[in-house]
Amino acid sequence: MVKDQFRERNTACKISHVTFCVDSPTEIQQQSHIQIVSKNLYCQDPQRTPIPHGLLDRRMGTNQKEANCTTCGQNLSDCVGHFGYIDLPLPVFHIGYFRCVINILQSICKNPTCARVLLGEEKAAGFRAKLRNPALSYLVRKSLKKKILETTKKVSVCPHCGEINGVVKKCGLLKISHEKYKNRTKKKDAIVEDLLAEYNEAVKFNPEIEAHKKFGLIQTLNPLEVLQLFEAIPLEDIPLLLMNAELSKPSDLILTRLLVPPNCIRPSVISDLKSGTNEDDLTMKLSECSFSSTGGSKPIREFLRHLVDNDVVLFNRQPSLHKLSIMAHRAKVLPHRTFRFNECVCTPYNADFDGDEMNVHLPQTEEARAEALVLMANKSNLVTPRNGELLIAATQDFITGGYLLTQKNAFFNRAQTMRIASTLIAGKELILSVVFVRTAVIWTGKQIFSLILKPNRDCPVNANLKTKGRAYTANEEFCHRDSYVILRNSELLAGSMDKSTLGSGGKANVFYILLRDFGEDVAVTAMWRLSRMTSFYLMNRGFSIGIGDVTPGQGFVQNSFFSGLTPTEFFFHTMGGREGLVDTAVKTAETGYMQRRLVKSLEDLCVQYDMSVRNSMGDIVQFSFGGDGLDPSYMEGNGTPVELKRLLDDIIAKNSSRSDPSLSAQEILALSNETLDSKEFLQDTSENFVRDIKKFLEEFSKKVEKLESCDLRSNGGAIFKQVSRLTPTQLAEFLTRCREKYVRAQIEPATAVGALAAQSIGEPGTQMTLKTFHFAGVASMNIFICSRFDFYSPGEVCEYIEEVFVPDDSFILIKLDMDRIRLLHLEVDIDSIRYCIERTRGISGHLTVSGHSFLILKPKDSSKSFNSKMYQMKQLLPSVVIKGVQGINRAVIHEEDVEGVTKYKLLVEGDNLRDVMATYGVKGVKCSSNNTYEVYKTLGIEAARSTIMTEIKLVMENHGMSIDFRHPMLVADLMTSKGEVLGITRHGLAKMKESVLNLASFENTSDHLFDAAFYGQTDCISGVSECIIMGLPMNVGTGLIKLLQAVPRSEPVPRTLLFDNPEFHTNTLAAVP
Repeated sequence: MVKDQFRERNTACKISHVTFCVDSPTEIQQQSHIQIVSKNLYCQDPQRTPIPHGLLDRRMGTNQKEANCTTCGQNLSDCVGHFGYIDLPLPVFHIGYFRCVINILQSICKNPTCARVLLGEEKAAGFRAKLRNPALSYLVRKSLKKKILETTKKVSVCPHCGEINGVVKKCGLLKISHEKYKNRTKKKDAIVEDLLAEYNEAVKFNPEIEAHKKFGLIQTLNPLEVLQLFEAIPLEDIPLLLMNAELSKPSDLILTRLLVPPNCIRPSVISDLKSGTNEDDLTMKLSECSFSSTGGSKPIREFLRHLVDNDVVLFNRQPSLHKLSIMAHRAKVLPHRTFRFNECVCTPYNADFDGDEMNVHLPQTEEARAEALVLMANKSNLVTPRNGELLIAATQDFITGGYLLTQKNAFFNRAQTMRIASTLIAGKELILSVVFVRTAVIWTGKQIFSLILKPNRDCPVNANLKTKGRAYTANEEFCHRDSYVILRNSELLAGSMDKSTLGSGGKANVFYILLRDFGEDVAVTAMWRLSRMTSFYLMNRGFSIGIGDVTPGQGFVQNSFFSGLTPTEFFFHTMGGREGLVDTAVKTAETGYMQRRLVKSLEDLCVQYDMSVRNSMGDIVQFSFGGDGLDPSYMEGNGTPVELKRLLDDIIAKNSSRSDPSLSAQEILALSNETLDSKEFLQDTSENFVRDIKKFLEEFSKKVEKLESCDLRSNGGAIFKQVSRLTPTQLAEFLTRCREKYVRAQIEPATAVGALAAQSIGEPGTQMTLKTFHFAGVASMNIFICSRFDFYSPGEVCEYIEEVFVPDDSFILIKLDMDRIRLLHLEVDIDSIRYCIERTRGISGHLTVSGHSFLILKPKDSSKSFNSKMYQMKQLLPSVVIKGVQGINRAVIHEEDVEGVTKYKLLVEGDNLRDVMATYGVKGVKCSSNNTYEVYKTLGIEAARSTIMTEIKLVMENHGMSIDFRHPMLVADLMTSKGEVLGITRHGLAKMKESVLNLASFENTSDHLFDAAFYGQTDCISGVSECIIMGLPMNVGTGLIKLLQAVPRSEPVPRTLLFDNPEFHTNTLAAVP
């Protein structure tokens, strides 16, 4: 109802009644003063004038004190406002009337040419007679509607047109279904049979819709169809729906025109701090509606399709702790509502099967698809950038099956062997040329496992690996537990495969070797073969675990769940469980905040095309990433791009070179140095890498020289001629492969090394516990050193400290316990103790030595009474420091075993590094501290940088995690790049970056914005956070690359001027008389 303008009247008026109704589109238009057709709110002028036919058009009133309504001319306090309307492009269901719409559909015929209420003439006449009574109460009308509805629901065939009508019900959010042929598909009905025939014809080409047949060919009624039905309802049937035809009609329940409320109830607040206004939520929602209704003259046709097989999708699991938490997969559309993927990919997602929820994103553009396939594909991210270890590998039953299959007592007959091998036949791959080495009539599991790596003779994969298994004891391949793996040219000769050689988290792994030597496709294919074979084998063999396999308890809980816990053990067990829960909860919050700070600080660090690492402002953080410009993902060894021993063994195994002569020790060194010292090799590699190769070949040549010196090569037989044998061909191949691997391991420009470093440090942090390190050691070792740091006072080395009063004198008598001083090795005497007491603040008096163990302290004259002065000094004496280093709390000797050698370290708790280094008996060059600021203050910024890297490494190693040294190095370089140690905190970040948006997006948002306004700060949008906020491409990764097209330049064609033509050079004036 529209509120009328207030007008003064001569006669008293009052509201007699209020009638509620559903406004029709015509009534909405009549109530309105303007049609809204513009999505924009304001014109592009400094005054911010509301745009005509917009949601803030002043013909609907005003919401500002300084503006008047252009319809009535009144101001904000006098104008009551005027309505507008928006025409919707398509009708929609009104959520408030949705239940009424369903009830009407359940009462009428769904034939658009009929739309009559499903009542016979007699029943309809009876209900009409009752409805003619004008005195019917509201409850009676509701009961009549219920009776009519119950009656019409039972009608399946329209009594007026004979049309079949089924069940109408809600089938989702604002969705209505009509099950027209429900319970009729099994009956012999000509119409139904014709429809089923058409349906069966469609099933031939779309087998996936076969399952929908049992639902009775459900029809979904959209708002447009419902509106057409409601408009076709005859006027005489509207009263049977309990509606007043004079006020409203069924078609009015469907929204086709939206009423826009006046401006005065949709305030627009002008901000004093920034240009613009804050709009009401209702205004913004109406703006979206008006946007969808504009552009009627130019319809937009958008063609969409469903997800199909082989579409590229992004798979993600929260929390996204590192970049491998979201990867690209090829989709295979399957029935039901559960995501499925190969279990080998569980580790990077940290996913298990206890109800984890994951997300799928579908890239829409070709650019997004290309980046997803090249950069984010799961097969392109088999290793973690944290340290280059394999992360996508066999897991769970795949490892168990591989272990059981490769046991030394696993033998199979021909039928069993063929069944297991047949699991690898899929697609175009056929195992027809496989030749088994028969031992009697059985095959070993190791031979069958070799098919995973090389299924046929045409396969070029010849993998080589020698490594220890988890149960390794000694004697390499003669290990009695069969836990030394020897893989020669893709044939498993010895050892049983276990988690160390099949699972993730290591580099001595079968799949890691395939990845590095043969590429990602070969590694992924081998994982697929393993999953197929081991699943089939384990399913047929059987594997179970029960309560009897539970290991005995330890510590306070001796019993297991199998034997049963005592009440005391149960209590201690609950203590451990609660500690684990609290530790997990606290750890999650702390490590999450730590990673957020790391990412925010390092997010814009990127490798440029000059191979330097710079931030978004162009400031250099590293001249070369990690000091060598190598990618941690490609590190085969411990921080090195090549595992030299494995590479040499691989080359010797593949290229036996039986006819080539064997090189002597001197020849090996001479030939290798000639290649390594060449300009080409040094240009592609580095001096450190060349030095490592030379050192390795020197050790190898020593083995050759040892064989030559004892004449085993010439007199030991044919076997010794093959030991430590290296030919010129093998050596050349070795050096070439080293060079190729180094070049491949160089980091690519535009790599976001900052984000990778933050993830590599933050992601393992979620696995750390909150237990702190406690001192442990042998305190009796080298007690002289410890006594030089620990604090000692007279109270610890005195027999007594007493006040002495005699007739002619009074003083404080201190008796030292010289035996205890010698026992503690304090290296103090009575004179040094006297010196320390005299220097103590608050003690003023005459201190004299009496004998070898007595000190006499007499107070000086002062304003205080003599007795109070005596009492004050007696209270201070026990706390006087007579031995120790300021700032040091305690010191202990720590014993540790380093490579079989026992070494001792002096651990000092405190901060005074300078005085500790200067203490007699301490080697200052061997001192270190975990207090970065103390190291910076004492030794300088470079020492602080080294301390940061060392501490990150130690924390990771203490928790059993490894991280490539290049990541802590980048963090340390960033923290010390300004010449002082800056923390990864809000205060350190404010000194690292000047971007207002970057700082405001982290913490203390309003403070940063106010300060920037006060100082007139200019923010150049260059960092990652700023670009995201402004909707711009960031200068990291693919956003750093700029492509330029070389357009051929054509030379300009000279244009002939008109007057250069001699024809026009005639003097026409000469002919004039």
